[in-house]
Amino acid sequence: DLAAAGAGVNTRGTFGSLGAQMYSQDFEREADYVGMYILANSGIEREGVANFWRRMSVENPRSISYASTHPSSSERWVNIEAVNKEIDKKILESEPLLPERIQIED
Repeated sequence: DLAAAGAGVNTRGTFGSLGAQMYSQDFEREADYVGMYILANSGIEREGVANFWRRMSVENPRSISYASTHPSSSERWVNIEAVNKEIDKKILESEPLLPERIQIED
């Protein structure tokens, strides 16, 4: 935005907003990831979470647009399925239920 403004172009903060939204999506991915570990450590059933996001992605495929502060429902479903597998593996191997990464990669 600053470079464009220097050239006399008003972008109305578009590039800054897009950057902030991507940052927000990363926070949401991290929250989903860590949240699944919190559920597992609390003994709360996790399968319903993935099913919820699967249903959301099927029933409302356009509920979250590209410019959203949250990942799409289908992305969340896929990420949560991956976290569930990671947690299940740790349970089977009697490993501590601790998150291993800050966020789930795209």
